[in-house]
Amino acid sequence: YEMNGVDASLVFGFFRSVVDSRLLGFFSAPFCRSFHASPCPRLPVTEMMLYPSTMNPRTVGPMGDMGYSSVSSTVGPLELELSLQQVKVLTQQIKAFIRKEQQASQRLKQRDVAIASFPNKQLREMSVGGWNRLFRSHGAAHGDDSVHSILFTAPDELTTSPGLFSASSGFVNCWKCVQTKGSKGKRKVAPAEHSLQLVDAKKNTGYRLYSLCHVPSSRVLVCAGTETHSKSPALLSIHVDREGQLSAPKDVRVPPAASLKVESLCSLASLTSCIATSVQGSITVFDMAKGDFSVQKTTWTAHQDFITALRSSPFSAELLSGSVQGDVHVWDMRSPPTVPKASLCYHTRLVTDIQVTSDTFLWSSSADATVLQWDLRNSLVPVGRFIPDMKCILCLEPIPEHNSLAISTLKGLYCMHVSSYALSAISPESDSTAYTAVEWNHTHRVLYGSKLNGEIEAWQPGPPT
Repeated sequence: YEMNGVDASLVFGFFRSVVDSRLLGFFSAPFCRSFHASPCPRLPVTEMMLYPSTMNPRTVGPMGDMGYSSVSSTVGPLELELSLQQVKVLTQQIKAFIRKEQQASQRLKQRDVAIASFPNKQLREMSVGGWNRLFRSHGAAHGDDSVHSILFTAPDELTTSPGLFSASSGFVNCWKCVQTKGSKGKRKVAPAEHSLQLVDAKKNTGYRLYSLCHVPSSRVLVCAGTETHSKSPALLSIHVDREGQLSAPKDVRVPPAASLKVESLCSLASLTSCIATSVQGSITVFDMAKGDFSVQKTTWTAHQDFITALRSSPFSAELLSGSVQGDVHVWDMRSPPTVPKASLCYHTRLVTDIQVTSDTFLWSSSADATVLQWDLRNSLVPVGRFIPDMKCILCLEPIPEHNSLAISTLKGLYCMHVSSYALSAISPESDSTAYTAVEWNHTHRVLYGSKLNGEIEAWQPGPPT
């Protein structure tokens, strides 16, 4: 029956679904206080029950600290009385929630129609040379824990020689990339050897680090992650000397919300000393000329939900961001951004990585097991859609010298030639440990891959066939 024009079954049915999904604290806290002597009728307990009669609402999950003094739990039926004004406010919240869900559903339908309008480009069998593993580090260098991020730096960017930085739970390591030339004998030619030498390691940092970037002008390594015990988000800046020695964190900034992605903007002419970091759905740019986070240049809301990927373009003054909703936004950084230059909205699950391979083409990967190729001159639909092995894709890495793209999934590590769409497996099928991050060493033409067990491997492509 009706309650002043409001369908009571809708109101309390929605309340019950909210409680079942453990979201009562968000929706009902403003409305569940001191509801007494209301003129609205009492509804059947089967449609109104918020808690079982034997359960104390003050001790149930995340609602224990709310203190709903107006919700009384007795052995008999549990009843809730709302005033007219509170019903109106609650109804507005319900309508907004339903409207948002309908928009999301309509958006998914539009994606499905658009994706179905172009065919999947078939991945051919391997038509490039195989890959040779040159080196594998010991997992003990990271406490046998997952390496979440690796970063290659060219000579004189941070260290004198080519370097590789790796981050995991409690560890930040600096490696020296060593390449020895092959020797010619009378009967055979010894191949070149490649290895990683651990220069310095910061142990027990107290943080689980997920993302790395660097600022060459101030010789600073920036890390983003969470504190090990409290799980609070944090940004760390670490100074690196020319020999690869790491200092203690020079500055630690605790943002108001989760900050798990950082990206260097050193390729942009006007932002050579800046980094971009994501805080939930917002992006903040810091000037790291002093080596700390004291100078904030700009901040803006980039997505409605959490940002899961962040990448700057080496070919233009653009920053790209991807979110949990599956959309990718392109931002023009020549001025403080407010509206995205382009929106690429065809992934059906969260975006895991973005890579820019030219001034017009970029690639995006997602947990929906697809890799999409985009032409920024016409960003309405992707120009290619690829599914390597039907598993969640973790990251991408361009290999420009071989016109290829490295693809890491939960199942394996692959290399795809972007012209012929030939796919080759880099790691053997027997190696089932996923590669959490990949990085291309363009100085020695070696591909690095970090793994869940704390190991770092170096791979080199073989000659073309």
